[in-house]
Amino acid sequence: MSPSLVGLLQESVVKYPSLAALKARSPEGGQVILTYAELYTAVRELGSGLVAVGLPAGRHVALIGENQWKWLVTDLAVLGCGAVDVPLSPRMGDRELEYVLAHAECEVAVVDGEAMLARIAAMRRSLPKLRRILCHDLAGPRPRLDSEGGRILVHPWDEVVKKGRARLAKGDRQFDLRAAAVTAADTATIVYTQGSRG
Repeated sequence: MSPSLVGLLQESVVKYPSLAALKARSPEGGQVILTYAELYTAVRELGSGLVAVGLPAGRHVALIGENQWKWLVTDLAVLGCGAVDVPLSPRMGDRELEYVLAHAECEVAVVDGEAMLARIAAMRRSLPKLRRILCHDLAGPRPRLDSEGGRILVHPWDEVVKKGRARLAKGDRQFDLRAAAVTAADTATIVYTQGSRG
């Protein structure tokens, strides 16, 4: 197992497969409980889906959203793909958010819902590196977004998970191979703090 955050999760699956790894409130008011085995399955499915939609290793991925269970799954899937996450608060102002996305050269953004998708869409002209947006809760039709650098593809989170699940069912191991290739020397996260623009 690799000396990475995903490698630590794999070790926990071996030791504690049926213990609760995550307990969170669902948007409907109930509770989501995932065991270590279920959490790892969710990470592998999303990670395989991210590989399927074209997330290369080493790219910067913005994670913009409130704390929720999908955020953790997404974070671990991004890291397992060998990509670098850039966690950002949805409470940031548009100017600050636009600055950080451009400065960090984010090629992918993962957002909570349609309101944040609309905010990112409004600033797309000044984000030439942005190529894909993954939206956790996309209820309506996928918008077509164009930027200075070309077209930005919008992917519903559930659809990416479904693609990953299908790839895994066919025996695809690209996510597993990428996760195993991550080393302790690789960058995992770029954190922007208050005053980063100063």
